[in-house]
Amino acid sequence: MALRLAKYYKVFYITLNSYREKKNQNTNFSWKDMEEEDNLYMKTSPFLIPFSIRLKIIRTINGYRVARQIRKILSENNIKEAELLIFAYTPISAEVIKHFPNVKVHYDCADDFTTWHGINRSHAAIYKEYEKFILERALSVSTASNHMYEKFVNRNKNVFYIPNGADTELFSHTNIKNEKLKQIQKPIIGFVGATSGFLDVDLIKNIALKRPKYSFVFVGPLEGLEESLRNIKNIYLLGRRPYEELGEYVNNFDVCMIPANKKPASVAADAAKLYQFLSSGNPVVSINLPEVSKHSDYVYLASNIEEFVSKIDVSLSEDYFNRDKRIAYSSNFNWDNTTDNLLKHLRGVHGVEDGIH
Repeated sequence: MALRLAKYYKVFYITLNSYREKKNQNTNFSWKDMEEEDNLYMKTSPFLIPFSIRLKIIRTINGYRVARQIRKILSENNIKEAELLIFAYTPISAEVIKHFPNVKVHYDCADDFTTWHGINRSHAAIYKEYEKFILERALSVSTASNHMYEKFVNRNKNVFYIPNGADTELFSHTNIKNEKLKQIQKPIIGFVGATSGFLDVDLIKNIALKRPKYSFVFVGPLEGLEESLRNIKNIYLLGRRPYEELGEYVNNFDVCMIPANKKPASVAADAAKLYQFLSSGNPVVSINLPEVSKHSDYVYLASNIEEFVSKIDVSLSEDYFNRDKRIAYSSNFNWDNTTDNLLKHLRGVHGVEDGIH
């Protein structure tokens, strides 16, 4: 999205680093001009103190350090606070925002952070307080799911629902063969993406055991999977791969799957991977989650293990015509359309046509 926004505005994209390998630690902000857009500047934060969720003093220090660097950016680029629009993506951004009383704020919420995997009650309470601050401070809020829209709609006067965008071009159908997948028996039922706290390990284990002649492939970080699934012969855990290669993996799957759990964080989310999978043209079999069910004409939905296995079987023998339908439908969620939709709302709320930073 930052690349698209940079077509119209000067964009500073700040990556916050709470921990890094020592040799790569960055103690200052460093400019990196992206070749694609002259208006996009990548900024890497100083090394931030880890475990901030545990101690208020750490969050305060980290917030101050990031805010100080933003002030430096404003000064170097002759930008006034009133000309700046800060996109906040997490509740903890409140620690930075509180240093800028005259800056416009937009809260772009993709997840329910208070129910994330690994978040205990005390941490959830901290996130709720930060979220309360941002919702009161922000002039506008966008949510990626209807669940989050309903949660926020009465807490801010400018809340709008915009589904996640996806790099559909990267995942669009291609005939490039993947060397790793060549060695794996067909058919391949695959998943690409983050796994921790999102996937239903028992579901995965059972569908793999019920279809021993199918290969089940997972590409991405393996937190929570290795211990439970490594001994099942037809499950392949390939680990992380460079982002630019992910489309190649997806396009060599026979079926894409979303074997998600039904925990609150999963129910609240709009999985961008769905739009990535659809753009490949491959059949997609998913657990029936609220945000996925909206696309029932293009996705095979399952409510339990038996249905999931059955839908995989059906999808492997479907009409090829459905592939083109899925690809065409996925274009509604490419980054160009998503960004245009967001800008339409932002311009209406913030009353500007250009000059946002």
